[in-house]
Amino acid sequence: MIKKETATSKNIKMAIVLAAGQGSRLRPLTESMPKSLIPIGGITVLEHLLQALCSLGIDYVVLVVGYLGKSIRREIGSNYQGMQIHYVENSLYENSETMMSLWCAREFFYSDLLLVEGNIIIEPVIVHDLIACSHKNAMVVTMREPAYQSGTLVSIGDKGLVDRMLVSRDEQKDIDLNYMYRTVNVYKLASDFLHEQLKPRLKLYLNLGLTKDYYQILIRDFVAEGTVHFAPVFIGQHQCITIDTPEDLDRANRMFAASSEFCTSKG
Repeated sequence: MIKKETATSKNIKMAIVLAAGQGSRLRPLTESMPKSLIPIGGITVLEHLLQALCSLGIDYVVLVVGYLGKSIRREIGSNYQGMQIHYVENSLYENSETMMSLWCAREFFYSDLLLVEGNIIIEPVIVHDLIACSHKNAMVVTMREPAYQSGTLVSIGDKGLVDRMLVSRDEQKDIDLNYMYRTVNVYKLASDFLHEQLKPRLKLYLNLGLTKDYYQILIRDFVAEGTVHFAPVFIGQHQCITIDTPEDLDRANRMFAASSEFCTSKG
């Protein structure tokens, strides 16, 4: 069991990593391995992420697993480069999405933390900027790319905060997307928001049977209500890749073939 500690927004020690998905868009590759264990540049996608978190002083990682979860447990173990790894099982992964996975980790909502999806490779400097952001709640965003036909989009208001989120493609219809940014599913979340607002809303939505929805719709609703404010943290010239499709995988492999920007050795 992870020891409970109080973390400040600039001294975050915990991350929740969601890695329960089946990776259906990467089949047949993911028939024998979860997408978080796909090798890129000599180590797995998940290890790239864990190494980035470790370099930033994260001590505890809550890893939510489901599909081929035993493979992840064997590969990563209970301690990775000094970080304590605590596993949480989403036993309903076949019929649920990330909202359910996040609910499975609700007992860890006692501290400011990072929320990251386990199929992301990200330069540590981006997460460093996220942690250092003066706002209690923040999200990493990047310029919208036409090649990405799905994903959550956000707009930035006059005060420099996220003022709108569009999660589904239906929401994005008939909207001028030229001024929208794409989220990359990396968040800093404050403990008061997690415990007092997100946890009750998760429970409500899941009680309504919305197990196949994504947690982003909850953040979308909080933004629309104006009850929680999120600061955007821009990627700029740095790199972040979400591995969801064969095209994403090809892009990541080309990047590693052309540059050592992300290359790190296995711990």
